[in-house]
Formats: sequence, structure tokens, C-alpha cells
Amino acid sequence: MLPWRSKRERDLSEELASHLRMAARDQGECNARRELGNVGLIKEATRASWGGLWRERVLQDLRYACRMVSKNPGFTAVAVLTMALGIGASTAVFSLVDAALFSPDPYKEARRLVLLKQIANGYRVNTSASEFFDLRSRSRTLAQSAAYADDEYDLTGAQEPQRIEGVRVSSNLFAMLGVEPALGHEFSPVQDYEGGAKEAVLSDAFFRSRFRGKPEAALGRTIRLNETPYTVIGVMPSGFSFPASKNSVEPVPALWVPMAFSKAEVSAPKADNFEISVVARLKPHISLADANNDIARLWRDFRREAPEQYKGSWFNGVLLEPLGAEVAARRKPALTLFTCGVAFVLLIACVNLSNLLLARAGAREREIAARRALGATAGRLAMQFVLETIVLTLAGGALGYVFAWVGTKGALKLAPSEALLPAAIGVDMRALFFTLFLSLATGIFCGLTPALASTRTNPGDALKQNSRGATASRSANRIRGALVILEAALSLILLIGAALLIRSFAAALATPPGFDAAGVTIVRTSFNRHRYPDAARRHNAEREIVTRLRTIPGIRQVALTTHVPIADLRMIGYVVEGRDPNDFHWADNALVDGSYFAAMRIPLKSGRTFDGRDNSKTPMVAVVNETMAREYWPNENAVGKHIRWGGRPLTIIGIAGDVHLEALELRPKPTIYCSIYQIESGATKSAVFILRAATTAPANLASQVRKIIWSVDPGLPVFQTASMESVVVRSLAARRFTMLLLTGFAALALVLAAVGLYGVLAYAVAQRTRELGVRLALGADPKGLLWQTASSGMRLALVGVLSGLAGGALLAHGMSRLLFGIAPLDLPSFAGAAGALLLVAALAGLIPGMRAARVDPMAALRCE
Repeated sequence: MLPWRSKRERDLSEELASHLRMAARDQGECNARRELGNVGLIKEATRASWGGLWRERVLQDLRYACRMVSKNPGFTAVAVLTMALGIGASTAVFSLVDAALFSPDPYKEARRLVLLKQIANGYRVNTSASEFFDLRSRSRTLAQSAAYADDEYDLTGAQEPQRIEGVRVSSNLFAMLGVEPALGHEFSPVQDYEGGAKEAVLSDAFFRSRFRGKPEAALGRTIRLNETPYTVIGVMPSGFSFPASKNSVEPVPALWVPMAFSKAEVSAPKADNFEISVVARLKPHISLADANNDIARLWRDFRREAPEQYKGSWFNGVLLEPLGAEVAARRKPALTLFTCGVAFVLLIACVNLSNLLLARAGAREREIAARRALGATAGRLAMQFVLETIVLTLAGGALGYVFAWVGTKGALKLAPSEALLPAAIGVDMRALFFTLFLSLATGIFCGLTPALASTRTNPGDALKQNSRGATASRSANRIRGALVILEAALSLILLIGAALLIRSFAAALATPPGFDAAGVTIVRTSFNRHRYPDAARRHNAEREIVTRLRTIPGIRQVALTTHVPIADLRMIGYVVEGRDPNDFHWADNALVDGSYFAAMRIPLKSGRTFDGRDNSKTPMVAVVNETMAREYWPNENAVGKHIRWGGRPLTIIGIAGDVHLEALELRPKPTIYCSIYQIESGATKSAVFILRAATTAPANLASQVRKIIWSVDPGLPVFQTASMESVVVRSLAARRFTMLLLTGFAALALVLAAVGLYGVLAYAVAQRTRELGVRLALGADPKGLLWQTASSGMRLALVGVLSGLAGGALLAHGMSRLLFGIAPLDLPSFAGAAGALLLVAALAGLIPGMRAARVDPMAALRCE
């Protein structure tokens, strides 16, 4: 194809012609040609001396492959679509896994960034301010350390009040991450301590929504956060959302403000609280193991210096982990399942293509035999088959890349925020190279099967056969049958996995949450400490709002809480009086009013709930759940017992039924309910009003609630109104998405397996047309031929089912962490999956069987 190659060919032809003319003048043309010999052979030998003959042959085979593909549009369409589905699904999952597990966050040398966590009673918790300062000054392996703390702010001003997410950060955080503000500047070190300027750096999204992307309208502007004026000094680049990222589940912050450590925070004893998060950068050439050893040494020093703060069993250690490692670990089981599922789909697609190519090779036996008889080597024929297959798989890969792009976009829209998809997922250049590699690899893999089968055919026997009566060899039929069995086995494994997730999801849905969500609406607001520094004033506002909400027509009960079951999680540490005071425990916690249990229809098993007697001037009381009562007072009445929280004694006055506060699929843990009008803590600024309607909630309930809340205080943000049923459904969103995705893979595998089985049986019927015609002419029963053809397919499917059951058991054991309410070896799931596969196999074999029974003997024998 190159110009120099054409010139060489012309020169070679001219040289041979000149030689013949000169020889012909001396001895005649015939003698000259006889003496010169085979001109074509001479040209081949000369070309071989030039080198690069293999490239020319590859190009020839490639042109021939393209012609063969274009001559069979039906076969090409089926083959390309089959590979597009397999490669497209693989590319989409590759993009998901790559974004979720292997792509670092967009920070400077992100792989050296680590998070510090303490382990308290098995839970990961943060640190205190004093621990952070000592860590920064005494660590030997950390180049830099920065502190941050998530917070929420009420944004008030000319527009409606808003609740926004914010983060308090130390002044060196942005520089340590290697990200500078796109507009303005960052904080100064003076602002790390109380008394510095009140300033804010905005996120790009908040900047565009609040100030319409106009720098002159934002920089230097004052905004009110929790009734405190802050000056906007900068805007971060688009995409910056620390601590939220594609590998985390934290809410995306709208702005960042200075850490402003108070004197009380700086001087507080170590381990006094766990409010400060720490992100650090390892020194160059320092491994994570070395850094963890250094941190463990430092915390041992802390324990020697402040033994009272770390006494007891609550402290289990400290660790550094890569940024995003905790979320990646939670995602890994489901992502591994997706990867295995899509690998099975791709393998089934490859098996299908191999079967199609085997069928096509059977129809081309005489062509291949003729080429072998004319001198083609087995290697040259194998190259031809592989190149033809690569053309098909490259076309399938191109279409699959489009499928993957569409699929990832659709998945991002359908997937809930609680699911496993990172927001940064996309089909990029890495995915493109992966698609190209996958297309080439599958082309070589699938092309070898017909290539090997063609080398086992005797050219003489193939050329002797009549073209209309030729049948495939037994070895080819055995290969195709084995491939169908493999398809069935792989499909069954995926079907078992999907059935287990479906049954598990149904079990989660059927789990009683411990409360009645029907007819309940939740409305969130907040009472920040700057607007309500006096607890009594806040309580008056809360009671007034509750009273006015009860006047809404159709509302039967109204209650108040700080945390909603399943949607919110709050934990407190406590000790049980009468036991080791150093025996520290964790419990779920919510602050509620006296109407909460009735409004949520949580049964009160014994004792009483909160009432007017429980206020800030009376001894503190608590209601615990049945799980906590059984765990600590198994043979006693828990009512009247005492626990201590933060040094404060609480008397248990009631026992409530168990409620799934974290998730439906998790067992209820010990839970402590406190009176919202008696306990003052960081949680009391949150307020969630529970409204139970008589039948269904009024259509305009949200607007009525906003009007009532703003009639009490127009500066209160109302930032969520939702039904409790939607909260329960949303809690299962990640499980539902995982189930749907694997079910989609299983359905795709089932369709491909059915197509493969249908192809084998249809090809067998086409090969045996003459035989079937003779048998029908001699009186064979058409129903018998139908049964014989269909049963041959069922036998292959049955062998595949028996083979796939063992693989399904291994898969079930591996995905046990994703199951709830059922055993991994769940008999209905296994039986249902096997039954579905056999049913589809029966339907796939029915059409070829009917075709065999309807063969016209005269048409089949007319060629004779």
C-alpha cells in the first residue's frame, strides 16, 4: 500500500521482462521462459528478501476478512450486536470500578494523603483539638496535618432562610491539598484561633446559584451564617468539594470557614471529644506502615501522659488510612459482584460468537479444504479466521463503547446518592483503551476456536462431499455442545446471584421497622445557637410550632425529635451504673418529646414516656429499647436503673419497642431516648417535626407547614418535607440498585444463552435437512422429530445446570455480606434460577424442533 512498495513491484516486473527479452534473442522465447522458471515463484522469493512479507499477508487477509464480513450482513449484525452487549457492559463496569477504587482524588499527590481515625469500641471516631495540635508538632512521619469539622449553617438574609452544609477548616488545608481558590484568596493562620476575621470561601456551585457566577457580586460580600456576618473572600474551583469526593459519602459543602479553635477546645484534655477530623500528608518515601507505627508510638505517649483520659476498654487503637479507603472498602463487595457478573456476560458473549463462527466454518469447509489443497498453511488459515473475528469484535467494541457511555449516564441518573456509584464516573480515554484491548483480546480468543476446528478437517474428504449434504464433523459438534453447556452454567450462576439479591431485598422490605411509616410526614428545621442562645426560648418556639401544626386539618398527631429512624444516625457513649466505670459502651440516641412514641406508633413495653415533669430543672431521665434492657438487665426490670452519659446520671423511666434506627437489614442496637426539653447537646439545634395524618397527608401540607413555622419565626430554614414511607424506601435504594444491576446482567446472560442454544439446534436442523426428509418420507412421526430435537437442547441445558449449581454455591458464599434474611444456599433461589434457565432452554429448542417436524421431504430430496 506504500508508494515505495509499488515502485519496487514495477522495477521487479521490468527487470524480469528485460531478462526474458535478452534471453529470447539468443535462444528463443520458449527456451528462455523454460530456463528462467516460475516467474511467480521468483517474485515471491524476491519479495521475501525485501522483508515485511508478513505485513503484506496481514493486509491481504484483512481485506479478505472485510469482504467476507460484508457479504454476510445477517451473520455480521448478530455477531457485532452480541459482542457489543458483552464489551459495552464490561466497559461500563470497568469505568465504575476504576472511578470508585483506583482513581485518586484530584489533589496534589493524592496517594500520600491519609485520614487519622481512633478506634473506640470498634467504631472509627475522630480526635480532639489537643490531640491534633500534639500530632502536628510531634509526628515524625507526617509532612503536614490539617484539621476540619463538618458543620451546618442557617443562611439568612434577603432571600428565604436556607440550611447549607459547611466545613470549618484550618488555614493550611487548601495548600496541603494543592488546590488554590479560583477567585480571591484562602484563610490566614491567625484565623485558626478564635478572634480572627469571620470569612468564608464558597464552592463553585454555591457561588453560581447564590451570586449567578459574578465575582463582583460575591467577593467582599457579607452573608449571614447562624446570625453571624461572614465576608466572602474566595471561590474554590469547580469540582472541589472536600471532604466530599467521588470516593466519599459526605454531603457536598457549600462553603468553608476558618476553624477558629476556641480556648476551651485548645485547653480541653485529650480524648475529651471526637469532633476534629484530621487529614495529613505523608513525608516522601514514608510508607503507610511506617506512619502507622509512628502514630501508634505517639498515642502510647498520650496514654502515659494522660492515663485518666484513655482508661477503660473504650480505646482500641489509632490508625492512618488512605483518603477514601473506608468508603472504598464498603463498596468493594458489591463492585466485586458487578465485576464477576459482567465477566460472565462477556464470556457468554464470546462463547456465542465462537458458536456462530463454528457454524460458519462448517459451511465453509469446502472453501477451507480447497485453500489447504492449494498450499495454504494451518498458520495462514488461523490468521485468516482470527482477523475475521477481530474485525467483528472491533465493530462490536465500537458499538459497545457507545452502549457503555449511554449506560453510565443512565446509571448515574437512576442510581440514588446512597448507591455505590461515584459522581465522577465517566467513559474516558482509559475506558476507550480498555475497550480496544478487550475487543482485540476477545477477537483472538473467539477466532482460535474455528481456526483449530478447521485444521482437523481432511481436505480430501471435504472436497468429496456434496455441498448440500455436508454435515459438520463430530469434533465440531462436540465443541459447540460444550460451549452451550458453558453458556448455560455461567448463566445459571448469574441467575442464582440475582435470585438471592431479589429474595434478600424482599426480606428487607418485609422486615418490620419497629414503627408505622404510613401517613407520617417529616419536616426539618434548625435552631442555631446564635439565634437561640437561650434554651428556654428555643423550647417555647418548638412548643408553639407543635401547637400550631396540630391545627392543620387532617393531622392527627404531631411530635418532635432531633433524629429520624433510618435517615439519621447519632451515637452516644455511656456506662452502666453498678458496673465497671471504665466499661464504655455505644448506643444509638435521639432526643424526642413525649408524643414521639405515639406519633411513630412505637410501642411502650413498660414504664412511661416523657411528660411535663421532665424539664431542665428535674433529674435527667431516659427511655431505652428492649435490646438494651435485655442486654444489661436480662432478668430484671430496667425501669428505675441508672446509666451515665458524659458524667450525667440518667434514670430509666420506660422501655420502648425495638426500632431499626440505622437500616432495616441491621439488627436493632441498644438505643437511648432522651427528652428534647431536658437535655442540652449539639443535637438540640436540630428539629424534626413528625406529622401523622388521619388517612393521607393533605396535598398542600408542605406549604402549610412552612407558613406555620415562619409565622413563629421567619428566620427558621425549612429544608426538607418528606413522607416517612419515602425515607424507608430510600434507605433500601443502594440494595435495590445492586439487585437491579445484577438482575440486568443475569437477564442479558439468559438471553445470550438462549440465542446460543437456539443457534446450535437451528444449525443442526439445517445440516440434517436431507436426513430428516428421508426419515419423514419413510414414515417417521413429526412429533417424534420435534421431541428429539428439543430434548437434545434440554440435555445440553441440564448438563449446564448441574455444572452451574456448584459455581452458584461458590458465588452465594462470596456474596453472603450482601444478603439479608436468607441463607447463602437458599433453596428457592437455586430452584427458581434453574427452573428459569430450563424453561428458556425449552423455548429456545421449540422453534428448531418445529422446523425439523415441518421439513418437506420433496424439497429436501429434490437436489438428488
